[in-house]
Amino acid sequence: MSKTFKHGTRRKAIEYEKALVEYWKKNRTFEKSVEQRDPANSYVFYDGPPFITGLPHHGTLLSSIVKDCIPRYQTMRGKRVERRWGWDCHGLPAENFVEKQLGITDRRDIGTKISLEEYITKARESMVANSEMWESTIDRVGRWVDFKGAYRTMDKDFMESVWWAFKKLYDAGKIYEGEKVLMYDTKFATPVSKNEVTMDNDAYQTVTDPSVYVKFKMKKPIVSFVMGINDAEKDLQKIGVKIVEKYPKALDYDCYGVEIPRESLEKFEEYISEKIAPEFFNEYIDNGKITFTFKTADGKIEKYFWSEENHGDEPKIAELVKKFTGSYSGVRNMIENNKFYGSDIFTPTYFLAWTTTPWTLPANTALAVNPEMKYVEVEVKNSVIASGAKQSSVNDTDCHGDESPRNDDRERFILAKSLVEKVLTDEKNQLLEYKVSREIDGAELVGEDYEPIMEQSDQELMLNHSYVEYGK
Repeated sequence: MSKTFKHGTRRKAIEYEKALVEYWKKNRTFEKSVEQRDPANSYVFYDGPPFITGLPHHGTLLSSIVKDCIPRYQTMRGKRVERRWGWDCHGLPAENFVEKQLGITDRRDIGTKISLEEYITKARESMVANSEMWESTIDRVGRWVDFKGAYRTMDKDFMESVWWAFKKLYDAGKIYEGEKVLMYDTKFATPVSKNEVTMDNDAYQTVTDPSVYVKFKMKKPIVSFVMGINDAEKDLQKIGVKIVEKYPKALDYDCYGVEIPRESLEKFEEYISEKIAPEFFNEYIDNGKITFTFKTADGKIEKYFWSEENHGDEPKIAELVKKFTGSYSGVRNMIENNKFYGSDIFTPTYFLAWTTTPWTLPANTALAVNPEMKYVEVEVKNSVIASGAKQSSVNDTDCHGDESPRNDDRERFILAKSLVEKVLTDEKNQLLEYKVSREIDGAELVGEDYEPIMEQSDQELMLNHSYVEYGK
């Protein structure tokens, strides 16, 4: 005899699932599966309880179903598997739940605006707030577990059992102190476990991570144009000075373009003061700061200083230069018109870096470069730099009324070649005008110096040198 299937006659899942749950309850199927098995043949199942303050959701229910499968499997193998529900009543989710109900936004309100006794009473009351929702939902998914004998972590017996177990582990030498990185809740001033964060539905927020582009000013070598001394090659080399180029004689004296290692600077100054002819002067340039040494007709040494930020000595510099040479056109013109220094001597060059942790910048001591990557030095006009770098006037007038044509309306940046078009954009993401000065292998940058972004002072202990390190 054949049966014909008729559409619509089969019960819907929502109906027979509820019927099965009612059948299990009416016949005490779960309880009998435990009672009918020998306690000596037990399978112990430890289940981490959910926070009672939270509501059931996909994450908790999915794991709950898996936790039901294992005890059922062991029960089918003849094991006695007791399963008690539990409530986690400790931790930030519980405290946060209570404080939202009490309208507390500052922990200092506890004990002032609301008594500690009231807070604890409310907390204990809140620990059963969602129990009915949990029980009905767990029944609905068909999980077998004892809700009537449920434990709570705030129960005295439970807490004492935890301390008892901890002492046993301590006595056995199994407890040690370690360190690990944890998330930190600034509102509650306490570390937060990953589970405490992910159990809350509102734990994650979309935020904009702070990031900045930072200019690190590259330290150029200390350079000097030496004149007023004859046959100085051996003496200069002896004190560690590098002769970059020798020029034709001027006023019967040799002329040299040199680079001075920082450790040789003191000896260089002593040598110049001793050997330079009367009514001659020397200057050396250290990252835009110029030190002038003048020797008067009677052999007296006078030193003066000049920089973009400090022109205070310029009147005296102008007086002596005009006296010695018969003319003066301003410090900048004088330096930039010197073939050895060139017109780019005052154009700053920066390493351009990107960081998502700008609060670490005051402690910065090194930059990392990839020695296998290609880098470029690009020139950008100050007027189009999106970072809002300090602008300089194109035509500054020095203190004697001489016009000093300036080249510091532009800056140079060293950055990865592959990122130029991504980085050099304005606020509208439009590409800035730039000119590539040179291409550099990453390995060439290793060991270069740059100026710390925080100036050294009596109150701050800063390293004297910052440098580029190998890194990928």
